[in-house]
Amino acid sequence: SLGHYKVGKERNMYNYPNRKCIVLYGLDRNNSNALARAILIHPVRMRNIPIYPIPLPVKVHKILGHKTRPLSEGCITVPYSEYRKVSQIVNGTDKPILLWVYE
Repeated sequence: SLGHYKVGKERNMYNYPNRKCIVLYGLDRNNSNALARAILIHPVRMRNIPIYPIPLPVKVHKILGHKTRPLSEGCITVPYSEYRKVSQIVNGTDKPILLWVYE
């Protein structure tokens, strides 16, 4: 889900009440329904390794029996260790935060 987003506050996920997520509000015409689609920033269990410049699709792919990317339907996913840093930034300010997702 490419485009500009206003970053909302952290809350519990609907389907996983014990997991936290950060709400995103789409600001562009192509992502204006992000809230209705539940496009979020949420943590996943994955290694904290850089994937650039290897273009990996968001869907799960198994390479040698290992998952390389978690299943996502457009959400921004980050490893649990990095999610803690992101949530501290979001929860630590009252100023608006703009997120720009691009290829």
